[in-house]
Amino acid sequence: MFDQGGRTLTLGEGAFDKDSYHLTVEISHTLDECRPFIEEYLAAETKNQIAIEGHSDALEFRRGGVIRSAVGNIDTNYALSAMRAVEARRWLLKTFDLNEEGGRKYESKIIAAGYGASRQRLGTDGPADPRNRRVEIRFSGDDVASFQKVVEGLRSIKSIK
Repeated sequence: MFDQGGRTLTLGEGAFDKDSYHLTVEISHTLDECRPFIEEYLAAETKNQIAIEGHSDALEFRRGGVIRSAVGNIDTNYALSAMRAVEARRWLLKTFDLNEEGGRKYESKIIAAGYGASRQRLGTDGPADPRNRRVEIRFSGDDVASFQKVVEGLRSIKSIK
């Protein structure tokens, strides 16, 4: 779902399974389709940035369990939501070319943050609703022209409503 006024692209509806930070095939495909428009936006202006925000539902996290990840153990919905944002950021960055220093282009222009179940998605049936498992990509910057190109590009993607 794309909210032009809020400058936010929400990747929900099947983005993540319960207690998982791995992107589903459907969301990975949607991110791949969005990538050229996001990359063009980041390249257009030095102040253009995006924030990738991870969210979870409020269901009890794996009773007594932990998820092992490359960056440590995940044992709360808050940590899980942060890993969802990190995973979406990683997925996006791996498609960008390398810069002169050997890192990925635009790496410093993409931040990731997790919010757990603290920001319920509008239109859900409450904090436990699985539709709260999502990633939101927020576009910041004052470059209206490049944002309009993002809007036009995202409207052409059928999987985004």
